[in-house]
Amino acid sequence: MPSVKFPPGRVVVNTARTGRYNEFWYCCERLLVPEGTTKDVIYGINNARQLNIAIRRMPAEAQWLFILDDDHVFSADILIRLLRHNVDIACAMYLQRGEPFDPLIYSGRDDGFKRLGWGPIHQLGRGLIAVEGTGNGGMLLSRRVLAAVGDPWFEVGKTQTDLGGKDLWFSHKAKLKGFTTY
Repeated sequence: MPSVKFPPGRVVVNTARTGRYNEFWYCCERLLVPEGTTKDVIYGINNARQLNIAIRRMPAEAQWLFILDDDHVFSADILIRLLRHNVDIACAMYLQRGEPFDPLIYSGRDDGFKRLGWGPIHQLGRGLIAVEGTGNGGMLLSRRVLAAVGDPWFEVGKTQTDLGGKDLWFSHKAKLKGFTTY
């Protein structure tokens, strides 16, 4: 992989009080980040609130935010690979925790979000795929999209009646501002 210099950013780990998976923490320790990047670990049940606090605490020089959930494993270069795409919203493809282990990519909005399954991936192959929304584990957001969407970036109860849906609602708000989620 040729060396490319990226601006610093902020990595935010979204976790419960007891990090669930040892392998996740192993991946975090190995994560390659651009020089000057800071890390933050947020705890709590209301992840939307915690993410908003983490964004407000971003250093001025941070040009992007990378969100990790504590129930994933990933390669050390995942952040660098996402930064190379040079888009405002890029999410690493990851699968739901239980059967049928579909990727967490979604279409729609007017009548609710619908999980797409493997279809778009089989049809389009590798690389970026534009979607209406994704889960936010492994989501890279540029400072530009964060500024456009504005505080509160993440909100609950907009797509579901419980604490879920914050990630899909963020993608929806970003789309209204002219951004594409990949």
